[in-house]
Amino acid sequence: MHALSGYVDGGSVVTSENISSYEGYNVIITILDSMRRGPSATDADTERRKNAARELAGLWKSHGDSCSVEETVRAMRRGRSFDI
Repeated sequence: MHALSGYVDGGSVVTSENISSYEGYNVIITILDSMRRGPSATDADTERRKNAARELAGLWKSHGDSCSVEETVRAMRRGRSFDI
């Protein structure tokens, strides 16, 4: 997972980072409503956004369960059974 900062200009997303190495990859674009700063965002804002994205990407590391990530995901995919 990679976090890039940018802004929407018309119907396009503009970023100052080189994203050509991601050609053909699937992406998810998240619009941060509370940060409508556009191209005038400062370097501190950009760094703060990147740090927030890195923290979100590391949610599993603070998971207190003794199971591995693979076991946890496998258990979630099994679904639930209800006694009715």
